[in-house]
Amino acid sequence: MATVVVLMAGGVVASGCSSSPAASPAPSTTSATSTPVAFTGTPLAWLTDKARPFNKELNDDQALIDSASVTSTEIGAATFFAHLAATCTRLNTDAQRAQRVQAAPSASLESAWLSMTAHTEAYAADCLALTHTRSSAALARWKQSLTAMNRANAALNTVVDEIRGQSDEATPSG
Repeated sequence: MATVVVLMAGGVVASGCSSSPAASPAPSTTSATSTPVAFTGTPLAWLTDKARPFNKELNDDQALIDSASVTSTEIGAATFFAHLAATCTRLNTDAQRAQRVQAAPSASLESAWLSMTAHTEAYAADCLALTHTRSSAALARWKQSLTAMNRANAALNTVVDEIRGQSDEATPSG
């Protein structure tokens, strides 16, 4: 989880990078308006089959934000903020999709996943607010949402580590 702070004409931009496990691009539902049907496999299988693909997308999006937040004197503020807005829009869209993934088979994993995706979406929305207002207040909110997102990622990682530990214990060694 790295934070990049960049000084630029008119302000400071902060960005973060987080890690977490992920989800599958298409949610399974019983109808267009129902909530996702719980995954019937193990938590480890859900992590592999459902969470990992979304997590990769979210991490890739975050890497793009990190890259976009590093400015060069060769580009103007309008170009800088337009590029940052595009990357934040992508993260926001992917976080919303990740929230709709098929429900995890354990309550603790489902709760941690939904918290991570909600905080990621809030972080992306605060980034977009910053690109529109370019205000110090928006920058402060974005920094706060980065901290909250990183905490949610850490909580999810704790649940994932527990699941992996339980899986390792259940696997006979040869």
